Amino acid sequence: MRRLTTLPGNILILRGDLEVLPPGRTKVSYEFLSQLVAEYLLRTSPDVDISAALSIMPYTLSKHLLSK
Repeated sequence: MRRLTTLPGNILILRGDLEVLPPGRTKVSYEFLSQLVAEYLLRTSPDVDISAALSIMPYTLSKHLLSK
């Protein structure tokens, strides 16, 4: 599993908009967190075309994380 250091989902977790389960989980993969963010966008913006946001998400994975 890759260690996640930065992703827009972090602020959503801190604000309580996303929940990583189980609560004691100390690491998540990029794939796991990006799926949570995508589901959040779909759920909270039903009348908005979020295709641009979803298409740019793969670019949020830093080169640093890919090398691990």
